[in-house]
Amino acid sequence: MKRSYSVLILFLLLFSAVVLAGNITIEGDITILPVGTVSPEEQSPELSIFTTVLNLFLDKVSVISGELVRLRADLLYQNNSPIVSAPLDFYVGDTKVGTKQTDEDGSSVLEWDSSELPHGVYVVGVDYQGNGQAQPSHAEDQLTIQAPPVSITGAAITESQPSPIQEEKQCTTVSFEVQQPIMGSCTDTYPTTVCDDYPTNASCYETTEEVTHSCVTGYETVIKNKEECRTTALVINNHFAIPTINYACSTMEEGSIIIVTCDSKYDGDGNGECHSGESCLRYEIDGETISQTQRNSHDEFKESDGSFFQEENDLEVRQ
Repeated sequence: MKRSYSVLILFLLLFSAVVLAGNITIEGDITILPVGTVSPEEQSPELSIFTTVLNLFLDKVSVISGELVRLRADLLYQNNSPIVSAPLDFYVGDTKVGTKQTDEDGSSVLEWDSSELPHGVYVVGVDYQGNGQAQPSHAEDQLTIQAPPVSITGAAITESQPSPIQEEKQCTTVSFEVQQPIMGSCTDTYPTTVCDDYPTNASCYETTEEVTHSCVTGYETVIKNKEECRTTALVINNHFAIPTINYACSTMEEGSIIIVTCDSKYDGDGNGECHSGESCLRYEIDGETISQTQRNSHDEFKESDGSFFQEENDLEVRQ
């Protein structure tokens, strides 16, 4: 009997040792896991979406067209850990100027030739599209591209002579209304996950993040003015003023002679070209000498054309 008890105790000790050393399945459905083993359900938690911070730096905020501009962007998690090998898209205005990946420090650098766009003021932007685990980000700055200065080399500078044909204009100020957007600031709230122990990310919690951005908050009616001008006369050699209120006139120079052909706006097409059936006047000016002819149904200009029935121009002679 004592021997049977000894065998039973020995069997129990061996059974306990095997259970502690590894897995034993009892009756096919119950699995005993070693101490410290994580269950499969605990090994596949849901991925968290992490907040990102994107900063943009320009080495120049104003350049002469043709200069290189160095654009640098830094992409980080909210705890300032770098995001590596992330593609960043760079824009100047609406034009995409390049895509660069971040390095081990989360930085991406692009050198851009400013001659690719006309001079003006542009918004420079950089975008990160996100990757399913990190939120998208955007940053922007402003760049002014100036026109290159005009250089004068070698050639002698001579004063340009005024044209012998000048236009006199009558201008009026016209008011008109436009709807203009009112710009302000808008704040939106987004859900986010924050982890304070990157890269382990074992201590994460859900929170919200407020993002303030520029937006249109309304519209207002603004009255603007513009100047509208019309040509009232052609002044030839600063001596003869030919009215153009009722006539459309074209000019041609033949040596020292200036020929002005005026086409009536009332019985013609008013394009400064004379055709049969249109009342036309023609002036030939040589210095301070002028001659006038007319035509309507005839093919040639004459001193007097009986078919000409429009009022003649009131030619003004100036001293």
